[in-house]
Amino acid sequence: PTIRSLAGDTLRLQGGEGVGNIVLTIPGTSPGGFLVIDSNEPAISSAAGKDLHLMASTNNHNIYLTPNNLGSVVIGGKVPTIRTNSGYGLLIQADPTFEGDSDIVMYASRSVEIRGDNPTLTSASGSDLILATKTAGKNVVLAPSQNGVVIVGGLEPTVTSEGSKPLIIRTTNSTVTGCIYLAPPDGGSVVIAGETPTITAQDDLPLIIRTTGIDSHIFLSPDGNGTIQIGGISPTIRAISHSSSLTLKSGTSANVVLVHGSDATNAVVINAESPKIQSNPGSPLRLKTASSNMNIVVSPQGDGILILESDVGYVTLATEGGKEMRFQTSGSGNLVLNPSGDGKVIIGGESPVIATDFASGQPLLLSATADTSTSSAVTISSSDGIVRLEGVNPTIKALDSQHLTLSTESDGQDIILAPYGTGRVVIGGGVIQALGGAVATLASDSLPLTLKSPGNIVLKPGVGYAIVVGDGQGHSELASLSGSDLLLTTLDGKNIQLKPDTSGAVVIVGTNPVIQAVDNKDLTIRAGENGNVVLKASGDGAVLIGGALASTTTSMRLVAAASTSDFADTNVVISPASDGALIVGGTSPTIAAASSKSLTIKTLDSNKNIVIAPDGSGQLIIGGDSPTVAADEGKGLTLQSQSDVTSDGAVLDAGVGAVKIGGSNPTLTGTPGKGLTLTADGASTVVGNIYLTTTGKGSVVIGGLSPTITATDGQSLALTSGTGGDILLTPGTSGSVLVNGVIQPANSSLPLRLSGGNTTTGSTSPSSIVLDPGFARYIEIGGRQPTITAAQGKSLILQTQDLNKDIKLKPAGNGTVVVKNMLQLTERSFDYDCSNPSKDVGKVWFFNGQFKYCSSNGIVRSLSFS
Repeated sequence: PTIRSLAGDTLRLQGGEGVGNIVLTIPGTSPGGFLVIDSNEPAISSAAGKDLHLMASTNNHNIYLTPNNLGSVVIGGKVPTIRTNSGYGLLIQADPTFEGDSDIVMYASRSVEIRGDNPTLTSASGSDLILATKTAGKNVVLAPSQNGVVIVGGLEPTVTSEGSKPLIIRTTNSTVTGCIYLAPPDGGSVVIAGETPTITAQDDLPLIIRTTGIDSHIFLSPDGNGTIQIGGISPTIRAISHSSSLTLKSGTSANVVLVHGSDATNAVVINAESPKIQSNPGSPLRLKTASSNMNIVVSPQGDGILILESDVGYVTLATEGGKEMRFQTSGSGNLVLNPSGDGKVIIGGESPVIATDFASGQPLLLSATADTSTSSAVTISSSDGIVRLEGVNPTIKALDSQHLTLSTESDGQDIILAPYGTGRVVIGGGVIQALGGAVATLASDSLPLTLKSPGNIVLKPGVGYAIVVGDGQGHSELASLSGSDLLLTTLDGKNIQLKPDTSGAVVIVGTNPVIQAVDNKDLTIRAGENGNVVLKASGDGAVLIGGALASTTTSMRLVAAASTSDFADTNVVISPASDGALIVGGTSPTIAAASSKSLTIKTLDSNKNIVIAPDGSGQLIIGGDSPTVAADEGKGLTLQSQSDVTSDGAVLDAGVGAVKIGGSNPTLTGTPGKGLTLTADGASTVVGNIYLTTTGKGSVVIGGLSPTITATDGQSLALTSGTGGDILLTPGTSGSVLVNGVIQPANSSLPLRLSGGNTTTGSTSPSSIVLDPGFARYIEIGGRQPTITAAQGKSLILQTQDLNKDIKLKPAGNGTVVVKNMLQLTERSFDYDCSNPSKDVGKVWFFNGQFKYCSSNGIVRSLSFS
């Protein structure tokens, strides 16, 4: 049966006046019959100028639009729109009663657009919002137009990976020049949260943190006393380019502090083929302790040597500000100055002196060798052949129970005791004696007294008496015949004694009076037991030794006569004339302290330097099992180049060894008000790196109130790992790696990668990337078209870490959240009840095959598509 209008006319079914309805009733039980519109293009259309309403007659009943099989519900018009009446939310819901996989699919050839002043895609109250691709390998793309940004809102907006999976933020194609920008506003920071927040390079790739602008800085700023710690088995900071130097620079009036662990065996190690600590050109290099009474210890390993190197042919150790320079051993060790080959230990200065320490009262001992079992001599040599002994009464004295011998080294050389002017050779005690017997012959008054015999001449006074020579007029003389030598000898191994009365002296007169041994014999001047041998020049005269001063035993000592009241000055002064030098000869000439004694080399006057100047390329070598240059107790040690020579530098060259700084807390410190600079050799044609190499899992620790690694002005700072190595920035517990600026790739053609670690090792431990802005802050993604993109072949998941937390995409102003290609809702494991209308209104979810939403009055409504 059919009701139809005449051809060309419209068939109208019209209700009565007022609110009369037109009811088409199809009998039958569910599903019942259908109202069928039969036409080439069947349509239900409202009258002109009127809206078309499809409305259920009673509450909570549905309107079904059900295409047959794979047909679609198509909304026509120029801008087809599905919207709610004013004040109501729109819920698009899959069949909630369907137990299978029932999705809401929005399909557009270009994009699904959400409009409004602040268009928002919101999950239902208590539910997560998930943007997910339905098939593996497909991406979720959030693509703001032009310069729009993807903004993650909320009190603490967070982008989190799912479960223990890593969060990867990267550009879509690694072959395209693309960067990832984390761009906080001025004063803001990119904060990496977590118990141990870490920025890690992926797989075996290096991690590069660099600035995009020229001459821009990278700041790593731990809070308070936090530190920047570099992890790894052998963590290293090095320049990224082999032609660039690595500079550790402090702020103004601050220090660069390299602090190793508290273990005394740890050290700040400079690792290179020829490791060096070098100052900037024109600046001195200073090694200084941070507090008083601390030592600077340079400790070569094993037989390693502390070598001072210079380009000008000599190296000078100088004190600053007129202070004394002390070379001191610890304990009972020896201080050895050991020139190489024919090199010499030369003491320079206007009046160079080797002196004992006044405060110690110790004598000065010059020893040929520290090993008493080795026979060697001490040679004191000057250019004019004169060795001067200074002091009130300079004395050459043998050690206790030892003989004092003045001896020439070759035949025909004399021993000369030559007082100046009216000075005398005084024998302060003992006996002049010879061997054999003799006969005395007395001549007339006009002739000399001659004691002559083919055998011995014996002058033998009675017991308690002496042989007295004199004329009774205050003059006495013992002389040889003309052309003959005068020989005093004893018999039977007895002594020859020259014994002046009381304060008298043994005086040798003549133009050049000399005491000399016979050819091939030694001349020995020996004091009695516990007595001194005193060679005392008068006035400014000197005791001159015309040859070598040698010991008959294994060592020779020059000892100040501290026990004699006449010799209150306890110094032993060896004073070469003019530019002469104190020369220590021998195969291995050595100045050594006495056994169990320390050796001190000091100046007597203030502001005078101690200069140890090897000749040519000779070196100052400190020997011993553990050679050490140590400051005096309570004093600091300064190694300084000449301040008035800009090309000078203090070089600690360990060869293939290492320059080590020992002590319980070894520290390299700049002078007050100065920074400390570690510089590779800038003059070298080979790139010189600075290596700070810890042992084991030790760390390079930078101390201070605000420890900072800073590039020099106009230079960028690069932290570079070796091939296949990582750069780890590991703050302590609750600490953070703070970046005061922008993190960007070092190469603008490469992307910036923040990686949660190597995901190919099968590790089940969490490897997330946490970007944690402060309260009311946000993560800003810059660029001309900022995009969060999943890795190639991966899906992109935005997920909350805790249950019942929302994911909010909040465009500013009239911005929109645009979902490109497809928006897919994952079916919930349980339904939602819209228990909080003020917060739940507008939430859309998919459950049991239905799309559901919370209306403004808290009622759950469903969307059905037929």
